[in-house]
Amino acid sequence: MKLAFLAICTCPLIALSTADLASTYSQGETRTTEYSVEESSSLVDLSVLMNGEDSGMPGDMQQEKSRTFSGTFTDTILRASDGEVSSFSRTYADLEDETSASMSGPMGDQNMDSWGESDLDGLTVLFTKEEGGGFVATFPEDESGDDELLEGLEALLPWAEFLTDENVKIDDEWNIEPFALWNALNLGGNLSFVSNGDEGMLMSQDAAAASGHSLRDAMTVDGEITASLISIEDGIANFTLALEVDVVQDLSEAMRALAEEQIGNAPDGAMMPDIETLEDAREYEGEGTVLWHIDGGYMVSMELSLEFTETQSMVMSMSMGPDEMSIDQTLTSEGETELLVEVEVTRE
Repeated sequence: MKLAFLAICTCPLIALSTADLASTYSQGETRTTEYSVEESSSLVDLSVLMNGEDSGMPGDMQQEKSRTFSGTFTDTILRASDGEVSSFSRTYADLEDETSASMSGPMGDQNMDSWGESDLDGLTVLFTKEEGGGFVATFPEDESGDDELLEGLEALLPWAEFLTDENVKIDDEWNIEPFALWNALNLGGNLSFVSNGDEGMLMSQDAAAASGHSLRDAMTVDGEITASLISIEDGIANFTLALEVDVVQDLSEAMRALAEEQIGNAPDGAMMPDIETLEDAREYEGEGTVLWHIDGGYMVSMELSLEFTETQSMVMSMSMGPDEMSIDQTLTSEGETELLVEVEVTRE
């Protein structure tokens, strides 16, 4: 009898320490996702070669950059079956993208500011699943908009990518594909931000979007993301993330397309560089925390704290009368990225 009593007492404890972290949707539910990303970096090294020789540029140049972008997605699930969504609408709100930079050196100080605005702000987009498994973005019948705004939008937010198919218990670990970090830092895909303010302040993703090139087709993501289930309390699973992820983007085609556009708008006689290659490489390292509603099948919140080293390498040439100069420039910066996402779900 003592053994039977022990089994009865311990079974509930086992149930409370295990979890199925599946992502599910219910027809008629509304999900409101608020997100913000704050980033700052400082220049730590600058190398400039002209025709293969050291340019002799002073090494005491300093550069500080910061960027904040945020927004709110309100998703209404129109059709769902067996936990899978096949149709939903998304309303975009409070889309903001602000960048500032300050530079100082022998030639003086310079401050630049830029802010991004999106024509998606305030609009609703309908996402419908095709037979092949992907989603098609359209505007609802009662709403109009520029079809170009629909290009590059991502339908499902990437939270399911952080889960495991296995039933997990406290202290279990699992691996996550490193591309999940990129998806989390670039929620919703191309949100069609248009930069206002100082020239030259467009970020890499904006440059690619403006030129019609896809960053996904010109990038590699490697590394490791490890998740560990820490606790389960009141039906909420708490798991931590350890991240070491490298992201390399080849922006050569995108920047060449932008350069051609600038050349067309440049005044007669202006010298414009010919960009041969442009690569942006980031090495991320950090940690995070995710809260997941087990019965509801949705993420409650995510916080990421990352440090990164960024190396931008550019090779360009410039014609100066009968002569041509080759310029090979490498900038190395170190910085931090903070991501905060909060999700609120209302179900009928």
